[in-house]
Amino acid sequence: MKAISKALLTGAALAGFSLGQANAQSDAANILKAGVADANLLMNAYMKPFGEAFGVALNNNWYNTGKPLKLARFYVSIVPTLVQVPDSRLTYDVASLGLSNALEQSNPSVTSGSTIFGSGTDEQPMFEMYADNPIAGQPRVKIADLTMPGGLGINMMPLPMAQVSIGLIKGTDVTVRYLPQLAIPGGSVTGKVGLFGIGVKHDLKQWIPGMGLLPFDLSGYFNYSVFNFSLGLDLPVPSGSGPTGLGYKYDGFDPANMQAQELQMKARGMGFGLIISKKLPVITPYGSVGFANSNFSLKTAGDYAIESGVVGPGDPDAGKVLVTKFTDPIEITADAKNALRAGVGVRIKLLILTIHGEYFIQGAYRGINAGVGIGIGN
Repeated sequence: MKAISKALLTGAALAGFSLGQANAQSDAANILKAGVADANLLMNAYMKPFGEAFGVALNNNWYNTGKPLKLARFYVSIVPTLVQVPDSRLTYDVASLGLSNALEQSNPSVTSGSTIFGSGTDEQPMFEMYADNPIAGQPRVKIADLTMPGGLGINMMPLPMAQVSIGLIKGTDVTVRYLPQLAIPGGSVTGKVGLFGIGVKHDLKQWIPGMGLLPFDLSGYFNYSVFNFSLGLDLPVPSGSGPTGLGYKYDGFDPANMQAQELQMKARGMGFGLIISKKLPVITPYGSVGFANSNFSLKTAGDYAIESGVVGPGDPDAGKVLVTKFTDPIEITADAKNALRAGVGVRIKLLILTIHGEYFIQGAYRGINAGVGIGIGN
């Protein structure tokens, strides 16, 4: 689990921020020992706030004035966003997850666990994975232990971006964010990260009779962005004597012939609305209101060998722990559709240099947009 969370943050670091390093792939294997169904529930509880916050960040910091660029003028900027994660997304309730009877909590006094943004020091839920004993009348056999990881202890999601805006005809400008598919170096694990985003802003006053006389700028905006990230994983096939001391039996698969393992993350954000501003000497206050939605998916692609039971009597391998191959065992999603987004900010311009800051709300999330840029005709 910690491997997956840190791997995601490493990929995002290459797009502009860093909260950790890809490491400890064994933690991802550990959570898979909960069984595919329970592992999905636990992973979703731990990672969903990351997906929500990442989607919010993608939808922000596109514009800082209601006045589009003039034809052929340009503006290049660095625009960091800081999303505050609400308290309700820092923990999850273990009892509400609906875990199966095969997974028993060994420290039931711990009723909640930390999400990826939660505490990294509090005691976390611990579980024991059981399988039915093939011998009638005998107690179930414990085949795995796992402890949920703590969080990063940071209730913030930072995401800097670089973007360029170009003025077009009829009071329209286009903003582009782009990061080509780049390879992630890293010893035994490698991956790729890429980003594409486009935003359009259009002057609305020109279409409303009499509006051109009013002393402010008003535009409609639309933005769309897609982020892709992948990281190779190396989760070994169980081997050795195992929890029963008799070793493992591989259920109909060859441990030497497994599909490559990969962590795959995709995030998409889209927003639209209105932005209004008033240009004054040096400063330009602005405000915006609109709607935004986003989705996030996380998938463990490839083949994974997971303990699933104990071989029964009458089989030459009786007593061994049964290992089953699962393909693409975990897939979680986080959606935040049609959330109201609003913000207020101010922009300072000194010759060709601009600096801006904005406070925004988007659904349950709050945050700050900032940025610095240079350009002509902005």
